This record gives sequence, C-alpha cells and structure tokens, in this order.
Amino acid sequence: MRWEAKDALAFQDTGEYVDTAIVPMIQLNPNTPVPSAAHAEYVQMVSYGLEKQLKGRIMLFPPVTYFEDQTPVIAHWTGNLKKVGFSHVAYLGAKGMSIDGSALRLGVPDIPLETMDETYKQKLAGDQVQQLLQALVKHWNT
Repeated sequence: MRWEAKDALAFQDTGEYVDTAIVPMIQLNPNTPVPSAAHAEYVQMVSYGLEKQLKGRIMLFPPVTYFEDQTPVIAHWTGNLKKVGFSHVAYLGAKGMSIDGSALRLGVPDIPLETMDETYKQKLAGDQVQQLLQALVKHWNT
C-alpha cells in the first residue's frame, strides 16, 4: 500500500495486516545535484518495487528528505510509526543494512542513472528489490 487516498481507504479496513512501514530516505546535497538526484530516483524506483511485491503487508510512506544527519529524523519517525501500530519500520537510503534501535535500515547503492537506458534501470532496481525482499523477510522472522 502507498500513502495515497485509495490505499488509505483500504488501510482503514485491513490495517491490522499491514505491520510494516517503509520510509524512503533521500539525502539532499546541493553541492552534487546530479548524483544526489540519481540516488533519489533509484531509491524511489526500489521503494515502488518493494511496495508492489509486498502490497497488503507494508505501507510505503512518502520520501523523507534530509541534508546531513538522518539519525534524529529516523528516531522521530520510528517513534511515531510505532505509536500508531507498525510493528516493523524500515528505511531505504544510502547507508548499508543495519538495525538502528528498533528500525531496519536497508541500504540502496549509488547508481549513476543519468545516462542509463530505462530498461537497464528497471532491471537494476528489480535486482535490488529481490535482495531487499530477502533482508526484510529475514528481519520479520527474527
């Protein structure tokens, strides 16, 4: 489910089955706009791929942007998402995979998308989704 009106309606009816929040994390870096924008685009592609594979189990939130330190942002979001009933909170972003308090960080590599063919972009994103699916399922089972 995405944070959109039609999915929010479905969430009201079936929310007890949606136990995982996925929050894309986008670092803004005006000093290096092309790599920063490419990474943001790739994180979004992977986010949508995860949501498509796990619809009915996850809620994909809109991307959260930050400039430097994501730690206070993650702490704030995790606390609020846990309060409203999400058992699992996962963030997609630039850092490698780790557990940060009670949240899962899923790293998405920097890929230079600016000159890449659209078909190849989709293949790379699909491969990344498969890796993250495995990590997320492993996290659910621990």
